[in-house]
Formats: sequence, structure tokens, C-alpha cells
Amino acid sequence: METISVSFDVTSTDYEAPLKLKVACGNVMHDCGIIGQAENITFTAQVAEDSQQHLMFVYSGKQPEHTVVDHSTGNIIKDASLKIENLRVNDIDLGHMFYKNTVYLHNNNGSTAMIEDGFYGTMGCNGTLVFKFYTPFFAWFLEHS
Repeated sequence: METISVSFDVTSTDYEAPLKLKVACGNVMHDCGIIGQAENITFTAQVAEDSQQHLMFVYSGKQPEHTVVDHSTGNIIKDASLKIENLRVNDIDLGHMFYKNTVYLHNNNGSTAMIEDGFYGTMGCNGTLVFKFYTPFFAWFLEHS
């Protein structure tokens, strides 16, 4: 087994909306709970050596009333979403590599079939981010940097 450390920053565009986040990796499911303020989340996980791994961020709690639309123009005036930034694995800041190697699985909060989107820092719909890497992590990092 390989121990990896994970840390990231999470913020919300609307701290009054009860947006929830859970993060899973290896043997750990870290429940961040309702994001009521800017937070730095840090945890360690045991992952199998020499294998494909997934770091998953599960966003829930968004409701239709968390998006306010100007009905005369169709423009969104206010929206509740979560921002995931500054992902570090084993103290390595992944920067753009995080976004490049992550898919965002969601169904536009029930209005479409499940889709696989790119991820650019913001989770606006209930869904799951999947960051794929393999162990040993440093070998993955060297290959992808």
C-alpha cells in the first residue's frame, strides 16, 4: 500500500445554500459536510501500489432555487456552486494538471441524461469529479508534467 496525502481549497458562491461535499480516495471517504465557509481540506489515504486510482469529489445539495434567473433575458443572476482549487497530492501542487486529468460527471441537476464534462474549477451541478492517476504517484506526476 502507498500512503498519499491530499489537500485542496473549497469555496462556495453562496454560503447560505447547504451545498455538501464528500471526497473519496483509496480506503477513505472524507465527508466535508455542508460548505459554510472557505475551507482547506486535508486527509491521507491508503491506495494500492502500481495501480490506477481515482480521487472523487461528490457534490450534492444544489436545488433549483439556488439558481436565480432573469426571466426577461434568460441570464443567471445568482448561482450556488463550489470551487475546488489548489489540489496538492503528496505536497505537489497539481495546478492545471488537476483540471486536465479530471472529468465532471453530472446530469445538469436532473434536466439531462448523465454527461461527462471537462472540469475548470467550478462545480455548478450536483455530480462527481473524477481525477485519475496511478501509483506510485510521483511516477504519474513525472509522466504528466
